[in-house]
Amino acid sequence: SEALRWVRARAGDGRVGLDGVSLGGAGVLLRPEHRGFDALVVESVFPDIHRAILNRLTDRFGVLGCALEPLLAVQIPLRLHEKPNDLSPISEIDKVNAPILIMGGERDHLTTKNETLEMYARAVKPKQLWIVPDAGHDDLLAKDPQGFQRVVLGFFQMYLKK
Repeated sequence: SEALRWVRARAGDGRVGLDGVSLGGAGVLLRPEHRGFDALVVESVFPDIHRAILNRLTDRFGVLGCALEPLLAVQIPLRLHEKPNDLSPISEIDKVNAPILIMGGERDHLTTKNETLEMYARAVKPKQLWIVPDAGHDDLLAKDPQGFQRVVLGFFQMYLKK
């Protein structure tokens, strides 16, 4: 992608890592550009769009969300010009050819702990997993700043140093 070429041009011969959160992490996994990074961190990334929609709807509307999910999923081709089944980061994560750190919140209702464990199971080595205690969907850093620094910076230092 243009963004990665731009970063690489400024990094010289340096290595490039990326931290993608939620939809940002999913977007990286869904596009072939992920193959250009030297290390990836993905936080709270949903395994597929159907579960992402369902989790968000049931979190907000309870069991009624189960009835609403198909109504939203059918709109994806019209709004995003994508097939819903193509929006499946779990189907792409095993194609990442760089070290990957997969993170999730222990109390995340939007991307559950079990979904994060599924993503980790599908990833290829070298890979790391960190489930942040008491964290939800987008507060991993806030819940454990020291742990975040230790785990994430440690991961990048390990894989991005020359």
